[in-house]
Amino acid sequence: MGMDEIDSALMAAWNKVAPTLKRDRVEALRRAARPPADRSIRPWCLAIRAADNRITPILAKYVEPYAADLAGVLLPHRVLLSPTLLMSLLRPVTIAWPGMPASAAAPLLGRHVEGIRPWLKHGVFQITYEAPSIHGHRGKPVPVIWSTSPLDPNADRGSPPHAMWGTLWQTLAKTIPQCATLDAERVPMFTNTRHGELHRGWKFICPGLEKPCGRETEKLYLPRPVCTIFHQLSDIGFRWTDTEDAARWACHRCHRIRYCSLSTRNGWNEFVTHLTRGLLYGCEVKRPASVVYVRKRRYVKHRRA
Repeated sequence: MGMDEIDSALMAAWNKVAPTLKRDRVEALRRAARPPADRSIRPWCLAIRAADNRITPILAKYVEPYAADLAGVLLPHRVLLSPTLLMSLLRPVTIAWPGMPASAAAPLLGRHVEGIRPWLKHGVFQITYEAPSIHGHRGKPVPVIWSTSPLDPNADRGSPPHAMWGTLWQTLAKTIPQCATLDAERVPMFTNTRHGELHRGWKFICPGLEKPCGRETEKLYLPRPVCTIFHQLSDIGFRWTDTEDAARWACHRCHRIRYCSLSTRNGWNEFVTHLTRGLLYGCEVKRPASVVYVRKRRYVKHRRA
């Protein structure tokens, strides 16, 4: 999918609508205040996982009570993440060819090897199988994986956003100020089994924006301002600036993050709305032939539904 086609379609639609918006400032403000336009979009948000294995006492600073006592019992605690550690946790991860075993690639992504097993099934990696004797042990063939594009280690499936969003998401981590830190509380998650409680990771306690939230969440989000072609258009009389709420870490409900997908009928309209900050509707922009609706799951016919 070429971004030139989308840019050409957006500019062609803007040349038709711009004279009307220049004459009618109220209409321009009304479009910019539409509900889809005043919310953050997931591809333009940074996310950090509470259960990231790269958050260790060696790299991060744990505040009392300590995360684990002498008996090995996991306790709630506060964690302080430095700007350097935040950059390493948020930046994309590239696993180049000829690849590496899945057990060696999982720590680079901050996950357990079983945590990336579903990624192998969904085609996130390119996989080849090698004999176990090459790696010095016996057993089943060893999967060697690599990726043709950078991966988002904090995404649910690790895959990058849809190609129509471009590559802006790869540079969002660089927009964090050098003095920015993350101070959040973590609580352990347990699952009851027949052998007792089993530790299943961590969750953050959302600090909230205007008031404390207190919700347990697996991720904290930080919306970042993205400069598009419409941010440079100052001929309609007003500009947009980043808000104070967008500079704080919180859960997806506090930030009111919206998830846009082309698998829905309104996907193209939401994409155009966010890219133009509400100045254009999806029906006003001609959709390129390369932008098609993509199903996330294979269609299965249910005869007795």
